[in-house]
This record gives sequence, structure tokens and C-alpha cells, in this order.
Amino acid sequence: MGEDTERMMVGGVSADPQIVADEVVRVVGLPAGSRPRRTVADGSDYGAEIINGAAEELRLRLARRMGVTPLLDRI
Repeated sequence: MGEDTERMMVGGVSADPQIVADEVVRVVGLPAGSRPRRTVADGSDYGAEIINGAAEELRLRLARRMGVTPLLDRI
């Protein structure tokens, strides 16, 4: 498992933690209402964007079924 995890790292090197700090600063700097619910601060390209997109679609689908979509703009 350790070898598989190492292969996920770009060039076999762990990502610089500054990447996460930079992403936090970027998201916090966005205007209220335009901040993403999820973001990725990772260079390994393991598919997090796809997973986040699917999770967002499921969240929206549930909100529609419950009739609470107007509440989503308040978060």
C-alpha cells in the first residue's frame, strides 16, 4: 500500500503544504456566494474533481427532492 501511495505523488515527492495554504487564501478571497463547497489542493490528479462534481450533483438532487433549493444560496 505504501508503494501505491508513493506512486500517487507527482514525481514520487509529497506535495508542498503551501499548496493547501494558497488554496485556502484563494477560496477565502472569493466573493461571498461564489466560494466552492469543495476544492482540490493536490497535484496528484487522482480524480477528486470528478468525485466532488458527483457529490455536488447528489446534494442538489436531494435539495430538489426536499424542496429546499432556495436555502442553498444562503450557505
